[in-house]
Amino acid sequence: MSARDELAALIGSKLDRLFGSREFGPAKQDFDLADELIAAGYSKPRTITTAEELEKLPYGSAVQTSDETDTVVLKDKGAAFRNQSGCELSATDLWRFGTHPFTLIYSPEES
Repeated sequence: MSARDELAALIGSKLDRLFGSREFGPAKQDFDLADELIAAGYSKPRTITTAEELEKLPYGSAVQTSDETDTVVLKDKGAAFRNQSGCELSATDLWRFGTHPFTLIYSPEES
């Protein structure tokens, strides 16, 4: 499924729930809105699914935990990550103690 199709399906599903409609799949206006969002710069955030992926992130990257606390962890110089309390964690420790998967919310290479 393309990013456009996935986004249009999500839009259609949400609108169907909001308005009590029972459509079968995304409608033309859902694809139109998906096209506009993509043109405006929307892209699905990258999901980090392994400790190895965490390890390979460049310095300055920020990841968000998958629990509902909105914890953001920044990759410090070297291989360490720092949480909001200033604690230093390796990628392996972050994977072990953090709630994953993580969402990459910033990467200097992607900006």
